[in-house]
Amino acid sequence: MSKPARTPGAARESVPRETAPQVPSAPFVPSGEKPSVGTDLREATLAYRAAIETHNARVDEYNAIADEIQRRQAWDDSAQSRALRARLERARAEVERTRANAEAMRVRMEEIRARYR
Repeated sequence: MSKPARTPGAARESVPRETAPQVPSAPFVPSGEKPSVGTDLREATLAYRAAIETHNARVDEYNAIADEIQRRQAWDDSAQSRALRARLERARAEVERTRANAEAMRVRMEEIRARYR
């Protein structure tokens, strides 16, 4: 007994279109042609710069809190020392979050830049 012939695209039709994940695709560029530098690269570069500036601002805040802890010698268990150390921990978490965001923006910018090479 032979198998029924499969039609091209039959597997794709098994997932309803409205529930299929939407994956952004790169613009179509015929082979051999490079797209002109467009707004996507400019926007990605600006987003990366903004992410770096935000990260640097968070690092400055973290360093200011760390300096304050050192100036006050806030290593004891007083309420003020605990509050400063809690602020330092929150600032560290923000530094890490903004670093990860800046890295994601850099990767995005490099992916777009690679399309123009």
